[in-house]
Amino acid sequence: MSRGRIATFGALAAILIAFAVWYFTRPSDEQKIRDQVARVAAAVKVTEDDTNPLVRLARIRGIFKDTLDKNVHVSLADVPTLPRSGSGRDQLAETATQATAIFRSADVDLSSVEVKLDDARLQAEVKAKATLVAVGRDAKSRRESRAVDFHVVLMEGTWRVTSITVWAK
Repeated sequence: MSRGRIATFGALAAILIAFAVWYFTRPSDEQKIRDQVARVAAAVKVTEDDTNPLVRLARIRGIFKDTLDKNVHVSLADVPTLPRSGSGRDQLAETATQATAIFRSADVDLSSVEVKLDDARLQAEVKAKATLVAVGRDAKSRRESRAVDFHVVLMEGTWRVTSITVWAK
């Protein structure tokens, strides 16, 4: 076999191996959806250094632009100090920015995440348990868990949350 054929065969083998590695290690739709939902939860985190509302709003808006539909609908059952429902990612970003007025620190952890894709693999229902661990402005610690549902739709190649429902205790 000539050197040219060996080089061609080697190049084809390298391309085939690279494709196989990419194909078998790329994230599944379920993992992409989990990642988007986790980014939404992480966006509302409050730290004690999180004092500039303009910087916080810009950060949250950036994350929400990548993860939420422009007209996302949010329903918050029995959550004191927040509107019970609202629409639009900008309104949600503004509401999330105001969390610093209530909390010194706050973190939302999602667990028991279940993703159910429709048959066409174009939308999904996500059920999870959201746990808020927070310290209020009054220095009192809070830990609260609630069921939360997300409706997620594939839009222009990106999974976006179109609705969020936080259920009453």
